[in-house]
Amino acid sequence: FFDLLICSWCNFTKMPLRPSRFISRFKLTHPIALAPMALTSGGELAAAVASTGCLGLVGGGYGELDWVKREWAVAVRKGPMERIGIGFITWKLDESSAALDWVLSQPEKPRAVMLSFGDPRPHAKKVIGAGIPLMCQVQRLDQVELALQAGADRESV
Repeated sequence: FFDLLICSWCNFTKMPLRPSRFISRFKLTHPIALAPMALTSGGELAAAVASTGCLGLVGGGYGELDWVKREWAVAVRKGPMERIGIGFITWKLDESSAALDWVLSQPEKPRAVMLSFGDPRPHAKKVIGAGIPLMCQVQRLDQVELALQAGADRESV
């Protein structure tokens, strides 16, 4: 279904894809990233999106460790790992970073980690230290500077 949806959209619009830093950085065929919505963007959806040439981000959201373990396993099993990542709600990681720590310790590392809704700096060192590109979702212009200070990948801020 997702292959058809995305490919149909691209064919419908006849959108010529120009090279971009985002496409190049993550080796994509389409400049699309699945929003890592908490408890919605699971492993099945992330794998389907990644299979179409887009970046599939599992929604690690509120950091429920059991949910992250289950959905990460699905994404690893079904998706092309070169386009599978994960995202977390940053202020929830301030309470417990167990889910982030767990996914960073896995043999199948995420292609990217997205942090949203809060100051990413306290968690950025773990992500970058694991050799994983850090993406930051920003809601206001002043948050761009925080994302860059955290070391967010400049192609994905």
